[in-house]
Amino acid sequence: MNRIVITSSLEMLGCTTKSAVEGNDAFRLFEQEDFDLILMDNCMPVASRPAAAKRIRATAAPKCSVPIVGLTTSEDPTEKEVMLEAGMDIVYVKPLVQAVLRSILREYLKSASPF
Repeated sequence: MNRIVITSSLEMLGCTTKSAVEGNDAFRLFEQEDFDLILMDNCMPVASRPAAAKRIRATAAPKCSVPIVGLTTSEDPTEKEVMLEAGMDIVYVKPLVQAVLRSILREYLKSASPF
């Protein structure tokens, strides 16, 4: 459900989106296309979010440098640390309000039109 809400919010802001249900699908999408930003939920089944982020960071440059924003429902600092160590640039606690989503887009899509 969160994936649908975030996708809808991004599309309302004018973003083109792709989504994956689980970590292996996310990595396959990453291999097939170029992305400006990845929002990665901590609750993806099959391949965990740290595993998917590590696989992305292990690819060849410049593709491996795409910003990865981790999303979690947990306030646990240990979980956040694991996500950051896996290669995510920053971690936000869900739910994301529209203002936070706009802030993420402004921060990581600097060359894009203002949000």
